[in-house]
Amino acid sequence: MAFVGLWEHSRHIVPPNVYWMIAIVSLFVACYKAWKDERLAKEALLSQLTSKHLTVSQALANWQELRSEKKRLEDQLESELERLEPLKPILRSGFSPEDEYAFYLPDEVEYEKVCRKIERLKEEIEIITGKLRSAP
Repeated sequence: MAFVGLWEHSRHIVPPNVYWMIAIVSLFVACYKAWKDERLAKEALLSQLTSKHLTVSQALANWQELRSEKKRLEDQLESELERLEPLKPILRSGFSPEDEYAFYLPDEVEYEKVCRKIERLKEEIEIITGKLRSAP
């Protein structure tokens, strides 16, 4: 446009077709730039949505994994509690229940192992439950 203005000021005649051509080319360039900007914005938005979708999918997968781990630990705890049942203290004959030595453990070491394992399982279940509560 500046070139046309200089050409006109140097006492040359500029035909009206030139102005029309400048207007058409300018309109085409403006439409192309608007299309390009919209396309770039759309691609950026799609990449953000895709990354957020993957993040949500990963969080959901982690949550489901935690749920299955909690279920596995609860099942294991249940089996350990069933295993503990026959190991519970048995009242020795000839003692009263108030006597501190009245209880007999068939296998004290095994009983202690099972009790420790039960406590550990309960702690792990509590940790997982806390994670599940704090999950989005």
